[in-house]
Amino acid sequence: MSQATNVELVREMYAAFNRGDFKRATDLLHPEAELHQNEEMPDPDSYYGREEFQKGLAAFNREWEEIRFVPESIRGLPDGRVLMEITVQARGKRSGAEIEAGSLFHLWSVEDRKGRRCEVYLGREKALKAAGLEA
Repeated sequence: MSQATNVELVREMYAAFNRGDFKRATDLLHPEAELHQNEEMPDPDSYYGREEFQKGLAAFNREWEEIRFVPESIRGLPDGRVLMEITVQARGKRSGAEIEAGSLFHLWSVEDRKGRRCEVYLGREKALKAAGLEA
């Protein structure tokens, strides 16, 4: 799959999630999808398979009434992976407080035209290092 195609796949996953089309977002995940949260995240666990991936995402989203992952930048890498910088926009379930947090990075691997592995990094330097790029 080309870099451009991988970028479009990842872009569509986030667009589907943000518009509330969770079935479409899940359909774009590989059956053996993996989610690996950084140790600095509230939930630093790893999840394997579509169902577990969804559980990991639900654990992150549990406290939010509304949540959006807004892509700030997206870059196809020579090895086919996709690096995306995300801003999280959310509103708390109990407090109603709205937050906007940046410097969250998702590094995706794609397999069989599906999102296979997502590694979550807090901060540009760690994400660029994981992607094999200069910080």
